[in-house]
Amino acid sequence: MANVRFQVSVKEGDIKGFFDRVTRLAGRRLRNNFGDLRPLVEATIDEQVEKRKNTFIPTNSEIGELGVGVGGSPDDRARTAWEGLKASEKNGVTVFSVRKKGSERGSIIGEITIEINEDVFYSLPESNIPTDSEELPVIPWMRWLIDGETISGFRFKGVSSPASRTGRGIMIKGGLWQFSGRGARVYSDILDRARIAINRKLKAEGASILRKLR
Repeated sequence: MANVRFQVSVKEGDIKGFFDRVTRLAGRRLRNNFGDLRPLVEATIDEQVEKRKNTFIPTNSEIGELGVGVGGSPDDRARTAWEGLKASEKNGVTVFSVRKKGSERGSIIGEITIEINEDVFYSLPESNIPTDSEELPVIPWMRWLIDGETISGFRFKGVSSPASRTGRGIMIKGGLWQFSGRGARVYSDILDRARIAINRKLKAEGASILRKLR
């Protein structure tokens, strides 16, 4: 599980004005506490997921190797499965909390935590392709795309064949198939970008960004 935690502070004398400004960004008035930041945090996470979506979309050749297809054509989920990373999906993949941490030297401290659960993401229907194979009834293609995979006793052959799920190749017996994944760092990259973007927005509304967690 990848996660990031960061804190901001707001002067007690400006707390109402700060939340008034933030709720205008959210488009609605909320409770005048750190929970008011939730719409901004959620929207910013989704923005950063959108910007990094190509990391989770296989290329045409990768679609063939990963078997992301049905009936001889690539499956739509190859282009849309990344949306499961959005915090607004409320599917347990990307979750966050915003809460008051305490008070210090005339300022109110707020803490924001964001987590991405890769295993939940990999378990989504969009991240998997069912097959008719007894040896591999489900292809966990998203996990392979990111984490990579090695399968002995088989190799990929890029040919057009009626037996191909994608129409772009088949696995045949013999050899060793290795797929180099994108790397788990892609999740912490999204979190880092979200943290920077959220801090930038809150700083513009009068918050101070704490470099050291309280």
